[in-house]
Amino acid sequence: MTKPPLAADGDSQALFYEVLRKSLKKRKTSIESICPSSDAVSRRVLEDYGAIFLADKKVLPPPVCVFTSDEQVVEFQERAGYTTEFIAYDEVELQPEAMKQLLKARAEAQKENLDITPRDGAEAGRRSFEDSLQLWHTRFQPALDHWLAQGRLTEEQVARLKSLPMRDQIAEVLELERAASISAKIFPSRSCIRLPRPARRSTSQCSLLTLTSLTIRGCGKFWLSTAGFRRCLAICPTSPFSA
Repeated sequence: MTKPPLAADGDSQALFYEVLRKSLKKRKTSIESICPSSDAVSRRVLEDYGAIFLADKKVLPPPVCVFTSDEQVVEFQERAGYTTEFIAYDEVELQPEAMKQLLKARAEAQKENLDITPRDGAEAGRRSFEDSLQLWHTRFQPALDHWLAQGRLTEEQVARLKSLPMRDQIAEVLELERAASISAKIFPSRSCIRLPRPARRSTSQCSLLTLTSLTIRGCGKFWLSTAGFRRCLAICPTSPFSA
């Protein structure tokens, strides 16, 4: 049977938002409530990682796109619950059902002489708000030094960016990338939002639903067609539009 053509990016995005609205309505909330349209950082998190809000009913999605305090993260993680497993010598923590599906996927991959492991060890699983802050600084400061040396940012711009609160730093990075002043390949907004899960962790690591970085040993591509891996992505999705 002939497979239908893949939907264009715009169609896929429209479909995602349609499904998301229906899903949030069932939970008596809305897109505007979890990710205000006036907040560029929240909206970028939603576009890159919003599929987490469509996770299986057996897990608890986060109440917002961006957590803003350690107290918020702790309270949510206590409500969601988490379990710990040792994967490739690293202690990884996820919500119980997300972990269950990940282990099933890993078992099926191993039958094919592959393996699914956290690329960055334990930090690929549960993180605290402070963990995310620290990870942000390990990316943000070197990136500023790089673009200053390349002449793409001035000393005045760098000094100003360093003086801003983290949330404003992220917003400025997104704007610089949009204006093509800096390259996402070296200064990835995706990484910056993944890290501030005060910004990104708001939906991924802090939500205990995804294993952010996967290494699939024995496979050169990130594609794995086993039913188990599809199950894993169904319950702990990472992105509605991008790989």
